[in-house]
Amino acid sequence: MPESGLPVRPTSALSPVAAKAAWLGIAVVVTVIGLYRARQLRQADRHGPALVVVGLIAVAVSPVSWVHHQIWTVLAGVTLMLASTRVCRVAGGLVYLVMVVDTNLAAVSPHLPIAVTWPLTNLRALVVVALCVSGLRGRARDVTEGPRSPGSSRPDPVASGPDRGPGHPTYR
Repeated sequence: MPESGLPVRPTSALSPVAAKAAWLGIAVVVTVIGLYRARQLRQADRHGPALVVVGLIAVAVSPVSWVHHQIWTVLAGVTLMLASTRVCRVAGGLVYLVMVVDTNLAAVSPHLPIAVTWPLTNLRALVVVALCVSGLRGRARDVTEGPRSPGSSRPDPVASGPDRGPGHPTYR
């Protein structure tokens, strides 16, 4: 994560004042959208993901975001991996992969163009911003929903239900 939290150093053409103004503008937008998403999650009784989004906002807008602050990004990946849709589970795995793999090509190949090195160098920060804005979409799987029908994401109507336990004639 860059020293300024959000990635606002795409080129050296930005003056320090312009870079701070860009950081402040992005930080305000990410904070407002992220808090709106966290509020939506909280209103849907998804308090854990709401807390993770607030933690991600802190990582994104903090003037200094160290690697140990990025536990929120890992928790966001885990939250997505526990979601009920395949897209969310794959996205969670990709978030986790981004956190594990070092994508700083500028240190390895300083001769590469900035259009290649900047997004990769700032990939973690870009992922954090994307997670804040998306609000960790996807509904978490509920273990109380009962068994799933083969090939379906819906609970099996015969095998689940309050009166369908062992001993019931339709219990499988």
